[in-house]
Amino acid sequence: MRSAKSRLTVKFDFDLMQAICDNTEVFNNEVGYILRTYCGLKYKEWRFVPEEERAPLRDKLRTLFDVDLEDANVRKAIDKQMQRAWHNYRRTLREHFKTVGGAGDLTKAKGKPYEGVSESDWEYLCNCWSDPSYL
Repeated sequence: MRSAKSRLTVKFDFDLMQAICDNTEVFNNEVGYILRTYCGLKYKEWRFVPEEERAPLRDKLRTLFDVDLEDANVRKAIDKQMQRAWHNYRRTLREHFKTVGGAGDLTKAKGKPYEGVSESDWEYLCNCWSDPSYL
């Protein structure tokens, strides 16, 4: 873990709810990495991810970044970026699902999970995406 002096500074535009600084790209990439690595996928939308799962994700950012997680606006801006990363990752996973068989060949699709996705998360997603009532 880096010391507080070597952590990167992140500034936010609270109207746009996004980072606006020299470290924005690094910050956004790290948010995406944290989401892909540590967040469960068994939620239909980001808004259903409970706070008890979001808080540790935000806390992981403190390893690289000097962010004030006590500030409600900072937490909201971070959550907004996590929502964007969540949406992009789920879109990538859905495209993979379609490529490997999709709803037309659910058994084949379930047998070819996206790299890094647990078998149980992949099966959950495949079942969701093949259910017309889910969409």
